[in-house]
Amino acid sequence: MSVTQAFVKTVNLLKIKIHYLVKTVDKLSKGKSNFENVLASQNCVFGKYGLGFNPQSKNSGISKPFSTISEK
Repeated sequence: MSVTQAFVKTVNLLKIKIHYLVKTVDKLSKGKSNFENVLASQNCVFGKYGLGFNPQSKNSGISKPFSTISEK
């Protein structure tokens, strides 16, 4: 194998690697932008609007599962 053939083989191998790396970086950057869009579209954690939440009530949000009955 001559030096020229080895050089051509190396160049072709590097072209394949470059193509693979560009494709991988493109996938990662698209994935990052999609992930950022998903995060941006989510509701705020502190926004508790929904069923059973009344922002004017004095209830702290802690419910008592059992009622206490004093025995006489």
